[in-house]
Amino acid sequence: MKIAVVTDSTANLSQSELQQPNLFVIPIPIIIDGKTYEENVDITVDNYAQLVETSDQFPKTSQSNVGDLIKLYNHLGDMGYDTVISIHLSSGISGMINTIEHLSHSDDLKVKLVPFNSYITVSLMGTMAVTAAQMATNGESLNKIMPILEALRSSVDEYFVVDDLKNLVAGGRLSNAGAFVGGLLNIKPLLSMKNDEHNIVAIEKVRSLKRAQRRIMTLFEQKVHDAPYPIKAYVFYTTDQERAQAWQETLEEEFPRINFELRQLDAVMNVYLGKGALALGWMEDPSALYQP
Repeated sequence: MKIAVVTDSTANLSQSELQQPNLFVIPIPIIIDGKTYEENVDITVDNYAQLVETSDQFPKTSQSNVGDLIKLYNHLGDMGYDTVISIHLSSGISGMINTIEHLSHSDDLKVKLVPFNSYITVSLMGTMAVTAAQMATNGESLNKIMPILEALRSSVDEYFVVDDLKNLVAGGRLSNAGAFVGGLLNIKPLLSMKNDEHNIVAIEKVRSLKRAQRRIMTLFEQKVHDAPYPIKAYVFYTTDQERAQAWQETLEEEFPRINFELRQLDAVMNVYLGKGALALGWMEDPSALYQP
């Protein structure tokens, strides 16, 4: 069995991770003023900001084209792969994984397609994809890879805060937006995808970004204090690198046993969250689950 791993561009992979053998990325389309761009192909987080500044319409995202998915999977079949694990952003914020689930039953594919709903996105999903690709490179079987992915997925947790809810509300990705209408300028809602639907839900109202960061740190401490495994953590930001770096330093001072990696979110997440968003995400360190 030769296994490939496919994920989408919201996995927020580093340049070194993109070089991982057996790992392939399909771009998510972004639509600005009626023109479609493919993330990390003809639009990046840098030129996204420039395009949005001069746009007349609110940016949108779309699912990857089904034809492009079929083309990629069959190309992998032509390369000698017989199995593809396809790991994608949560069904709570995109219909892409549902499309791939349906596609997995198609007779048009040259490979066995194994869809995997990450229940999340960004580098937390990316870590799942990289781990699966590493295991595939080491010759591990599907029966060994899938339980590791499930264990990583079950360990994921995160909190994030946005400067305002405009992007989330416009994109229809905040399930309880009505609870905040009328007070958007005065609060910084704490958001999470840790729920049964794995969608974005506002869980608390906090009066400033600084207080929101402190509250997230308190919640983080409660969650990881008794964790029976080592933690891999990320600090994410859309546009405010300086604030994110300062937060990373504070977190490393307060939690010296945990390494916090700083990542800027890619263009699609900027569409979802808007300017000034910050997030703290974590999971079990994959090295505790798998060592070749």
